[in-house]
Amino acid sequence: MGSKLGWILAGVLLVLIVVGISLTGGFCTGLFSGPQSSIELMARGALDLHEVGVPIGEIIGSTPGGSGNAGDDYRQAADLVSQQRFAIAEAKTAVDDAKDEKLSISASSLETLEKVDSHAAAGAEKKEMKYLCVHTPKQLEISPRVNALDDLQNVAATLDALARYYIVRKEYDKGEKVLQHMFVMGAHMINERSHMDMVKRGIGVQSMALASLRFVAKQKGDTARSRAFARYDSGLSDLTDHYTFKERIIWKTRPVPRDIFRVIEEDRDKACKVQAILALGITKYTASERSDIARIKKLIAKYAADPDPVIAAAAAAARDLTKEEFYQLGTRI
Repeated sequence: MGSKLGWILAGVLLVLIVVGISLTGGFCTGLFSGPQSSIELMARGALDLHEVGVPIGEIIGSTPGGSGNAGDDYRQAADLVSQQRFAIAEAKTAVDDAKDEKLSISASSLETLEKVDSHAAAGAEKKEMKYLCVHTPKQLEISPRVNALDDLQNVAATLDALARYYIVRKEYDKGEKVLQHMFVMGAHMINERSHMDMVKRGIGVQSMALASLRFVAKQKGDTARSRAFARYDSGLSDLTDHYTFKERIIWKTRPVPRDIFRVIEEDRDKACKVQAILALGITKYTASERSDIARIKKLIAKYAADPDPVIAAAAAAARDLTKEEFYQLGTRI
């Protein structure tokens, strides 16, 4: 069993490394320099809404359709993870160090993990999620990241630990159920399309869950979904590529104003539109044409009054960015 657990950990680690490299791109060292003009690039369907393209039901057997906001459930899970972080850390360490199916963690730690999963299970029954600027501060920064979303990733890591606990103990059905909840949470994150960082993190959560679901299916002798797993994995990869491409257009030291305007006014993906509105904070200091500067001011004023709290927050961040803060962006991002 030790070798099987090692396979799981190695596979998950590989997924995280590949996803991390693909998604973060050049953000570790600053803004993309990018092409001088992306007019030709923008003609490649970059303004379309890109999706995974495989129904979630092909992976988990059903499609969530319940009413209510799944974000409420995930917020409860995140609060519990924060409150019980030491018990959860202890459980994760035990799972990471497990050698065989005799793995054991304290009853209280297991109870905490299962409570987190119960909140995630409630969220996984719902059709939609609204989280950003609902369960996070109604403020955004001029950045490709939203630090408040770390809470959702902590929930995903906790679910992963519980799933691996069951898998090590060969309780595959229980482990699969937890992974399905985690997989749906990742789908909710992607489908909210509130911010590119939310989508990217959702891709990471789904990739991690999918890797373990494939392993469980193999252990159970379930080969019926192997093609669906492969197709979904390919869809996540394509979505990752699209977002990396789009970031290179939006997050540049000197964004091309007409490209930013096109994304804001024509893009069918709200997450990209929000990112481009944030980029107005940079463009207002780098644009040289008077007409562009005037248009930037009008767009910021227009969207600062938008009824959508995420769009309004993005415009407010662009409006409030000072020149001093602008000069520091290269080190902040």
